[in-house]
Amino acid sequence: MWWSRVSFCALSLTLVLGAVGCGSSGFDGQGSSDSLTMSFQGFTGEGIMQQDVVGNTSADVDLCQTICAISGSIVAPTVELEDFTPTTANALFINRGFSDILLDHYTVSYETPDNAIPPTVVQTGVLLPGGTCNSLPNQHCATDNDCGLLGPCERTEVAVEISLYSLAIKELIRPEKETCPSLGQDDQGDLIIIPGDVTPFSFQTNVTFSGSDESGNRFNVHAGILGNFSDANNCTTMGGGGSGGG
Repeated sequence: MWWSRVSFCALSLTLVLGAVGCGSSGFDGQGSSDSLTMSFQGFTGEGIMQQDVVGNTSADVDLCQTICAISGSIVAPTVELEDFTPTTANALFINRGFSDILLDHYTVSYETPDNAIPPTVVQTGVLLPGGTCNSLPNQHCATDNDCGLLGPCERTEVAVEISLYSLAIKELIRPEKETCPSLGQDDQGDLIIIPGDVTPFSFQTNVTFSGSDESGNRFNVHAGILGNFSDANNCTTMGGGGSGGG
C-alpha cells in the first residue's frame, strides 16, 4: 500500500492559479461512474466560523467590508469595521467503494460573465475510507455480502473543507466599476462614510474533486454551487458619525 490507512491526512493547502484536466462532465455530483463510488452529498457551512452563509446548493457572499461606525477627526479617525472573512465550505463525501480513496486536490472555477478569473487548484489530502464490516472494522467491503456474518458493510461520511472565495478572489469577483464603502469628507470637512454601489448578482461556481485509491484508479467528481454576491452589512453595532454602506 502506497499510503497509510488513517482517518484524516492533513496537508498544507497550496493555492495555485491554473487548470487541470478532468475526466468527466456535469457539475451536480453526477455525470460519471466516478460519482457512484466517490459520492458527493452536498455542501454545508455548518461548524465553520465565518460571515458568509453556505448551504447545500448556494452561498450568500459578502464582497465588501462595511464601515460600521466612525469617530474622531480627519487626521486621527477611529473606524469600526465589520468582520470580513473568506468563504469556506465543507463538501460531504461517502466512499461507496471497497478501497480507501485519497482526495488529493480540487479545482474551483468561476462562471463569471467575462470568464476572467482563472481556476484555482488546491492541493489537499483527505482520506475517504471505503466500506468496512460492522463487526470487523479492518475488513474492507463493497456490499453486505462481502461481510457475511460480520456485516453489515458500513460507510462513513467525510467533510472535506474547501476554499470557495478567498479575499483575493472576492476582489476579482466584484465588478471593476462598482465600489465598496469608503471614508470621505462632507462640505463642512467632517468625516463621513461614502456608501458602496455594488449591485447584487449571482453566478455558478464549479468544483472538481480528484482522488485515487490504493491501486491507482483515479476518480474525478464534479459539483456546483450558486454564489449570490452583494455588499452585505454584518455590523454588530452601529454608531458614530456618517451613514453606513452595505
